[in-house]
Amino acid sequence: MPKEDDLGLLDDTRFSDERLARLEAKLGYRFRDRKLLALALCHSSSRQKGLPSNERLEFLGDAVLGFLVSLYLYEARPRLPEGELTRLRSRAVSGPALHKAAGKLGLEEFIAVGKGLEKRGPLPAGVLADTMEALVAAVFLDGGTDHAWAFVVRHFFRFLTGGEGSSPGGENYKSHLQILAQKKGQGIPSYRTVHEEGPPHARSFAVEVEVGGRCFGPALGRTIKEAEQGAARMALEILEREEGEGKGHGPRSSQDS
Repeated sequence: MPKEDDLGLLDDTRFSDERLARLEAKLGYRFRDRKLLALALCHSSSRQKGLPSNERLEFLGDAVLGFLVSLYLYEARPRLPEGELTRLRSRAVSGPALHKAAGKLGLEEFIAVGKGLEKRGPLPAGVLADTMEALVAAVFLDGGTDHAWAFVVRHFFRFLTGGEGSSPGGENYKSHLQILAQKKGQGIPSYRTVHEEGPPHARSFAVEVEVGGRCFGPALGRTIKEAEQGAARMALEILEREEGEGKGHGPRSSQDS
């Protein structure tokens, strides 16, 4: 653990149990050591208030984020050439992507900054982006690779798919579910059409997906493929939420040994 753990961060009213619990709910991850979460929220300018700086976490988070995004793209996009993989990775770890992810979380209200930044109004995009990187590192140190993986995919998925702001298409949800299931030692998800109705020109389908002996769904779609994507998305949302709550049963990470 970082030496900053000894600085009594949790005694500061900015990092009350209530505030940190609210942020954990937004992040989808519950920290075992909340000092790491509090430290990630300390911008370097907050030193003038006697707080530490999250710069070391930011340094680590940049590397962890780059690695996990690279791993995701390598496994989820087996047909993409190196140049396209590099483009998608650059997009996902860019300042604008980090800023947008922070904005969606409403992160600004939780960040501790110096008086100068407090007076100027909305925080600069760079401050929010740096804090997102620090949070990635905090999750990694607290929960290990599996939880960091789930955190990155949850908050950066729309950038990984190459279409920020739109729903992933093609095989994205199914591909990610397969990767997650295999990482957890649960094999390959299986899909089953449980119902279909309507005339030939306007059919609708209901599909369930089974992962590790658990069924998720059904999800509806105008085609079987669309319904499968919906079922995969439902399974992902549940499994990733359980990962964040510490209920996952995936492979042991380095933090567990």
